Amino acid sequence: MWVEPDRFGIPGNTFGSVPEDFYGAVGRVVMLSALIENQFEFVVTTLDRRPESEYAGQPIGELRRRLDRIAENRELSQQLLDARAEIIDVLAERNAIVHSLWPSPTMELARGWRTVVERMRGPSGEHVVWVEHDSKTLTALIERLLALHSTLRDLFATGELG
Repeated sequence: MWVEPDRFGIPGNTFGSVPEDFYGAVGRVVMLSALIENQFEFVVTTLDRRPESEYAGQPIGELRRRLDRIAENRELSQQLLDARAEIIDVLAERNAIVHSLWPSPTMELARGWRTVVERMRGPSGEHVVWVEHDSKTLTALIERLLALHSTLRDLFATGELG
């Protein structure tokens, strides 16, 4: 059965009823995450003193590995090491949001699921992972992304990347 599409052309029965605030929160997570990835790429490029073109499009895991290799030969600030750990954690949470299906979410409770490759499965070995969010957890993730943006920006402003 066809249900009238929303203003972007998505039929109403594709995901069920989805509040604009949910779309807006997920969109902000996506956009801020892309900004963080771009900033982290620039951090690694700056520390490694290589052309940006060598790092362009590298997945976050590869950038992390390159930063780890840099750290073997150069002492990095605790602020940068803390940011590295936070980036890995926050982008894993982003992935859980972006790669999950969200049938009829609300801002009070959004319950979604995604399938995961074997190497990413938890102790139970289940191939389906359930994810729950609400307005507080989505807002908290957005705040963490904004804080990371500030931290990475500050690393350049303070000259810690030399």
